[in-house]
Amino acid sequence: MTFFNGQIEKIELVATVLNQKVRFVNDHSIGISSEEDVRNLEKISLQSLEKYTYIVKDNGEEILQSGGDARNSESADYLYVNVADVISYDPKKLINANDISPEPTEVRLNDKSKSFSLYKPETTKLFEGVVYSDAIGLFNEDNPNGLVQIEADVRFLMNTGRKRIKNHDKRWPYYMFFPPLIYSEGYGYFGYIDLKARLSKIEENNRVLEPSPLNNELVFNPLDVFQHQTYSLGLDLNLLNFENQNKKINTYIDAGIRWGQSQLRVNAEPEAFNTLEASGLVKFELVPEKRYAFSITNRISFYEIFNDDELTLGFVEEGNKDDVNDFINTTSLQFLINAGNTGRIFLRYNLMASLKDFDNNFSQLQFSYSFFILKRLAGKN
Repeated sequence: MTFFNGQIEKIELVATVLNQKVRFVNDHSIGISSEEDVRNLEKISLQSLEKYTYIVKDNGEEILQSGGDARNSESADYLYVNVADVISYDPKKLINANDISPEPTEVRLNDKSKSFSLYKPETTKLFEGVVYSDAIGLFNEDNPNGLVQIEADVRFLMNTGRKRIKNHDKRWPYYMFFPPLIYSEGYGYFGYIDLKARLSKIEENNRVLEPSPLNNELVFNPLDVFQHQTYSLGLDLNLLNFENQNKKINTYIDAGIRWGQSQLRVNAEPEAFNTLEASGLVKFELVPEKRYAFSITNRISFYEIFNDDELTLGFVEEGNKDDVNDFINTTSLQFLINAGNTGRIFLRYNLMASLKDFDNNFSQLQFSYSFFILKRLAGKN
């Protein structure tokens, strides 16, 4: 068994059934972060890898037949075993721990080793920080992407349970409403809340957004205001998640909200304008193994600038002002390497564009590494 991110990701059981050695597996992750998840183990089954035919010989002997003969038989079927009949999960009650999920662990049980102790993740690994440096901003002085961006992230697990997607769910018209049903084997909802904070250290000469003068008007492009954001705070709520362990692909549908602030030069002195971003995103994640992964994310955001009555908003191109709407599209491509206890390494490309006119855009090419914030602070002390 393997435990990861509040779930039992893999269970493989080898058992003798009548005359056959049968291998059982799970086709989707099993939530294990709450006492309700533990109670629900009795509702979840492991499935045999092969189909078997039950046969009673003339002498009364009961056997299972596998292989080609069994697969071609109309009476052949998969075998199932209840998870609660295989394992007993007994979490220790802790005063300040509603989440009972263990740290990432691999467990092997057999006749000689029938029990195993699991432990909570270390406190120093609860909060992760990521430092990004932008290559485009480094080599283009007019592109204020932030020489350094620092992001802090903490995830609160909610409903880590998953349900099996049955074959009839993958037929028309079900997958028209949820295309991930076509390739997924399990789904869940309200899986987590991610709290996020970001601080951008923009180069001094680009820290304040200057307006684009046009016919005695001072015009600000909302996308430029977004690009000059110095900090933001917010969260993402997972709405739906899908997985396919065999194809090693996960899909997430989230909704998020963020508050931020940008510096704009409206008069002689720069002014701080607060902003609000409400968004929805779809993320496709390819995870061949835990050491590395690749993801594609597309986020559509409604972007509101508070107190913008004194601002003229638009996109100035070739001496003309085009109207803009309040929606921004962000597409991200990310490759990560998991370096174990020392953190993770990222390569990320972001393309932000106005949803009304994709010619109104900017991009980021970021190299980054992550670290555990509390662990770093404990090391300094």
